[in-house]
Amino acid sequence: MKRSLPLILETIHSVAIALWLGSSACAILLALSGGAPALYQGKSDAVIELAGFLCVGIQFLTRKRYQANRMLFVGDGVRHLLTFAALVVMEAVKLNLHAASRASLTARVSPVEIPALALEIVLLIAVSAFTIWLPSPQALAFAASLNRVAQANPGKGKTSK
Repeated sequence: MKRSLPLILETIHSVAIALWLGSSACAILLALSGGAPALYQGKSDAVIELAGFLCVGIQFLTRKRYQANRMLFVGDGVRHLLTFAALVVMEAVKLNLHAASRASLTARVSPVEIPALALEIVLLIAVSAFTIWLPSPQALAFAASLNRVAQANPGKGKTSK
């Protein structure tokens, strides 16, 4: 069970990223085709928000997995930052849409929000790339080779006072 838990969590993380990315892609396609009604956008926001918080929670639970290697640890940190950036962009679009929906019941995603949605999709693609790369054997082998080089040359790269 202990060995399969990280795999189960990474699978749930990948499904949540796919839901988040798919919902954001649908939102941008609907915005380009004339806009999604506020009612649909509200239901979509719930899925996107749930998937985003699920991703952050799983990343928090699996963060110790990469602490043994500096490169993988930094890669995991970048993945965290990209996920939080995508959440911030999503919340900004959501707050803008809710302000517009208070003004009228037929509020739609405005053309101004399309670049923000596109930025969110790019950030999620980067998160997906890091999620695929981190547990891959190539990344682990590369990180191990960097550790061997660092151990072979202990004095190199360090500054003396």
